[in-house]
Amino acid sequence: MPLVHFRRHAGKPKGRDYRCKRCVAARARESRAANPKAKAEANARYRAVQLASRPDEYRAAQRESDQRYRERKRRDRERTRAWHEANADHERAYRQANAERRNANARAWRYRRRVSNHLAELQTVIALWADLTDTDTPDPVDAAALVDHWTASGVANICARGCGKPWREITHVVPLSKGGAHGVTNLVPVCGRC
Repeated sequence: MPLVHFRRHAGKPKGRDYRCKRCVAARARESRAANPKAKAEANARYRAVQLASRPDEYRAAQRESDQRYRERKRRDRERTRAWHEANADHERAYRQANAERRNANARAWRYRRRVSNHLAELQTVIALWADLTDTDTPDPVDAAALVDHWTASGVANICARGCGKPWREITHVVPLSKGGAHGVTNLVPVCGRC
């Protein structure tokens, strides 16, 4: 590989870094992805030094950057608006042709959100129970996995105890206090009355 692909480094024997520029960039990307908090802190320190050493230049550069960002967003909005105006008939036809699928997806999303909200409440109660009993708090359950399990079991929208009413809460088949697991197979929807 030609020397031009390696960074200059006065501390190295041949005056060049032993890793190529591409490898250095890849390693930096991996490091940023693995340590986002450290990268944010380093950015904050850099901004603080720049602001302290050259406040007028830094603020001017920041204003220019903000202005470029706002201008780009404005152009994107205009382009999107123009596309929607030019393709209004196509969009309308697509919506009409796929109305049932869109409605089904919306219903599924609302159902997953409802299950997720109930699981969040249940997880809070379990965390309090774990604190009182000095046990480890179990890992949260994935709402999508739970919905898939309930759909396969045939209890997605009704009480699992067989009364046929819509469910209002989520409970454990085998309670945690009796050794039950906090997992997909041990959680069922119940109406809370039967």
